[in-house]
Amino acid sequence: MHDRPLSSFNKIDTDNVDTIRESIVRSYCGTEIDIDRKDGIHGIHNCIELGCVAIHYGELNTGFSLCGGPFWQMPILHLPLAGQLVVQSRGTRLVCSPGTRGALLGFPHPVSISQHLGYRALRLHIRRHALEDALARMLGVPPRGPLRFLPAVDLCAAGPRHLLAMLLRLADLFDHDPAMLLQPFLTERYADLLLAAALTCLPHNHLPLLDADPPPGVPKVVRLAEEYLEANADKPVRMGDLARVVGMGTRSIQLAFQRHRGYSPSHFLRECRLGRARRMLVQAAPGTTVLAVALACGFGSQSHFTLCYRRRFGETPSETLRAGAGAPPALFVPASLF
Repeated sequence: MHDRPLSSFNKIDTDNVDTIRESIVRSYCGTEIDIDRKDGIHGIHNCIELGCVAIHYGELNTGFSLCGGPFWQMPILHLPLAGQLVVQSRGTRLVCSPGTRGALLGFPHPVSISQHLGYRALRLHIRRHALEDALARMLGVPPRGPLRFLPAVDLCAAGPRHLLAMLLRLADLFDHDPAMLLQPFLTERYADLLLAAALTCLPHNHLPLLDADPPPGVPKVVRLAEEYLEANADKPVRMGDLARVVGMGTRSIQLAFQRHRGYSPSHFLRECRLGRARRMLVQAAPGTTVLAVALACGFGSQSHFTLCYRRRFGETPSETLRAGAGAPPALFVPASLF
């Protein structure tokens, strides 16, 4: 393994303090940045992007502090390799150091970040919508409520240790064969692996559901109903239509959903619509409105859509739209350092 992970994918290797400052600000959506001045300042940033996931390595031989975020749309996992990082947010203060504690920056509001002299770290950046989609696939049903990770990551616990080892191993694999990054099939598989690893190795509010015993087999009527509802989520759907598709009475369909899913067909339909709306808002082109998205996803009222969306994702559609509208499909701004 290289002394510096992902050395084959170097983005920045510079002594220029202005380049370093600009890169840190972009990476953290930062303001009020203060870099400790010293002779011989030097910064390095290596990175590979795997679609909705990216692995970063960064080091800086001096310290800095800034106010950054929010990080709700794109959580950042910090895994320190040397030095110390301090994160503060609304009464929460995390001191991160190698082998002791990492940090999951997934806050819906700005945070204060301080990096001390000689800090080196691996970072895993993941788009929130990709995590939520992966969680739904792993559970077999849309999760109830937004996905919330604990900000403190115990590096003595088995899960985070396994995740760090996996990231180091993947970095080593790509360093030894950089051409792997040009194989879309491989990068997609590794991205899926990292999504699953983050959801199973890091503490969050839905983790007990992943650890639970799998539910009994779901009857065909429920699967047919879900397929129909998902395919027609952008249209008005009546229970009579659903009954004709699956060949069962509406009352029996309701009972089958409650027994095998724990919720109603209308709940499943609403989750499908909200998931589609979130993807549209995150990837929206300039000029897209919340009302247009609401109507395109089967909601007849913008106010009702906003209420459901905020309950589901912890933010309003307008906030998601402002954060994501017009953003390119690439995961990160090029040449971000920390």
